[in-house]
Amino acid sequence: MVYLLLIKLPKSSFIKVGRLKTVYFKKGFYLYIGSAKINLSQRIIRYFSKDKKIFWHIDYLLKFGRIIGIWINKNLKECQTATYFFRKNFSYILKFGSSDCQCRSHLFFESRKKNLLRLIKNLGFRNFKIGGLK
Repeated sequence: MVYLLLIKLPKSSFIKVGRLKTVYFKKGFYLYIGSAKINLSQRIIRYFSKDKKIFWHIDYLLKFGRIIGIWINKNLKECQTATYFFRKNFSYILKFGSSDCQCRSHLFFESRKKNLLRLIKNLGFRNFKIGGLK
């Protein structure tokens, strides 16, 4: 199952991202593509937690940005989804979230969220909600 996190970064920042070193992130909207075979709800809850061990690339970004949308699609694969965003020429952060595959990235940038939302809808993703989280 593929999930998407839409993250709003309120100001441009240099952020240290593990082995990627320090990366410049522009103010705007980031779409992170992930996958989960099991325990998706627990993974999403972890993303919202402030008291977690910083381990994954996305953990570093979430210290500065805020998740404003979550979507899932049971029919697509993680790298297949990333390919759609590359074909649409979205900006991306090289090797972010993709150190275990051949993709250039699993994190895409857009200054206007409506461009990301249109593609999410076109790919057949549906909103994902957990308890009090949106």
